Amino acid sequence: MSSHRHLALRLCAFLFLLGIGIPHVDAVPVPAQSGPRPFQCYRGYDPTAAAGMWFQHKGGGKRVIGNYEIEIKPDLDPEYPSDPSALTCHAVIRSPRGEIVFEVYADGAEIEDISGTDINGDGEVDAVISGYSGGAHCCWTYYFISLGTTSHLIREIKNEASISFKSLRDSEKIEIAAHDGTFAYFEGPYAFSPIPLLILRLVGNDFRDVSSEFQNIYDDEIARLQNGLDVIKFLDSETVEKDTEGGSYPEIKQKILMITLSYLYSGRPVQAWEYLEKSWPPNDTERLQKEILSRYCTGLRGRLRLDSGSICTTAQ
Repeated sequence: MSSHRHLALRLCAFLFLLGIGIPHVDAVPVPAQSGPRPFQCYRGYDPTAAAGMWFQHKGGGKRVIGNYEIEIKPDLDPEYPSDPSALTCHAVIRSPRGEIVFEVYADGAEIEDISGTDINGDGEVDAVISGYSGGAHCCWTYYFISLGTTSHLIREIKNEASISFKSLRDSEKIEIAAHDGTFAYFEGPYAFSPIPLLILRLVGNDFRDVSSEFQNIYDDEIARLQNGLDVIKFLDSETVEKDTEGGSYPEIKQKILMITLSYLYSGRPVQAWEYLEKSWPPNDTERLQKEILSRYCTGLRGRLRLDSGSICTTAQ
């Protein structure tokens, strides 16, 4: 039974490596790769291996931050302890006394580079461990762990797309750039899913939406998407199902939705709905606006318990 399960998982991963069903969004990376990054465990492909053993977990490493040791390594899958071929990735954080203070198993795992800095602004260093669940379309979990006087899990983010960490303006503040996978398969196939940017900070134990502080980033994306986009042809009922100069039908839809979501996520809902009304078939805008708000309010933002103001209260 377990061998069939693992063969099926390997076949899924093989299709993933071929790039089947991956969105055309630069910020949603493919976890499969030819070699590990530092402090990363991943499932690699070896075409010379015996049948059924093409995918093996590789990589790993140890990193010491303060008095804590973090280790990433391939290990036995705890769900199948009697099957030596059932490997997965294992992340462990040990205290100065050697006690395990945090651990997680995942199909892929990594110690994020931002680890060793004060991410949440409480004056103590933190670590971020990311885990990938496997499968063609899902999913990442990021664990934020305090490595201060006492180690504990601060918060976690589960998302259908990866996230990154940058200091976008103030070197003392760290922003979390999360591409919200809530809109996967929205109004079209997965490959043309609109994946909006959500910019966060972790303050103490709470995530805060700071996207509106970086409207210039969204404006640059809007300008890029509008370049060559022919909304008039999209609204023309005779050409809406055909290829146009602005790209194929699903590509045009994706661009219009991404522009709308860029306005919405950067704190400009009025501009978002104005753009949608002039760019989408008028008999469908009311339905689409409700669908967008539903996912916006209950998706990643809802899971992180972000303050959305009156816009989500009105949508309920």
